[in-house]
Amino acid sequence: MAEDDIKFGTVYSGLDRVIEPLVFAQRSEAMGFDSLWVTEVLLRGSLDPFTFLSAAAARTRSITLGTVVAVLPFRHPIQWVKLALSVDALSSGRLILGVGIGGEFPKELEMMGLDMRSRASISDETLEAMRRLLTESNITHDGKSFQFQDVTMSSPTGEKPHIPIWVGGEWHDGVAPGVLKRAARFGDGFVPVDMPFDAYGEVRQKIEAYASEMGRDPSSFEWAIMFWACLGHSAEEARREAEEHISARLGFHWSLDNSKANILGTPRDFVGTIQRYVSAGVRHFIFNMACRRPDVMRQYQVIAREVIPHFKKGRGKP
Repeated sequence: MAEDDIKFGTVYSGLDRVIEPLVFAQRSEAMGFDSLWVTEVLLRGSLDPFTFLSAAAARTRSITLGTVVAVLPFRHPIQWVKLALSVDALSSGRLILGVGIGGEFPKELEMMGLDMRSRASISDETLEAMRRLLTESNITHDGKSFQFQDVTMSSPTGEKPHIPIWVGGEWHDGVAPGVLKRAARFGDGFVPVDMPFDAYGEVRQKIEAYASEMGRDPSSFEWAIMFWACLGHSAEEARREAEEHISARLGFHWSLDNSKANILGTPRDFVGTIQRYVSAGVRHFIFNMACRRPDVMRQYQVIAREVIPHFKKGRGKP
């Protein structure tokens, strides 16, 4: 594999009272990570993802900025495109828009007046309109959830970039066919959560087959994954710590039922797990640290120093 083929990212989530967000962004870049991601959660005091990424764009120079994931039913397609074009312009083209349909926290959808049963259809219509608004002019859309006529969106720079859209999905002993078809139809990349490596290759083949059937070329598709991750003297020790602190962060008990779907243990364990996913086709690894929050930056430093160099010569930094 090429030295720069494998990429690694950090996640700013649940750290608001531990490390100042823009310091986190700067340190992520300085440590040699390729990307910085933020989750979207309405409750529990989390930052708005687009506000955070806009500020991070001004404090960083080269690191890719992304959402993992932002919730499609929360916004109108025109609002989505306005936000995306704004952050992309402020970051000089560094935005990846990771999106999902919002299944993890149903209470938030209910608070927004959204029906859980209609979120998939709303999301598909939103993505259809967004892709046209990002690439075409004088768009008219007459859908079930949204209607507008003769709309042309442009970025503050006057350019019309194609912002990459990565479709997210959760692993629950499988991935729903609708998620795979959504990724194939609308996505430029796929970023599941907690998917075991022995399933990733099969899922990738299904998405590629769907894309080909839809007349899309899957050869330029980006293959990513986000993990809960925790360093420890052993995988079992890291697992106990991760379950404790994920549960505290989410406010309910969380069990890591399948350790193969997470990265736990020593730096050597991390390297071995990443290599298995690389063999399944993954090229972008996003670490959502599940350790004690005061230890998050130290653990990222260990990853930068002892894990990344196995895949990127000379990129690890103390």
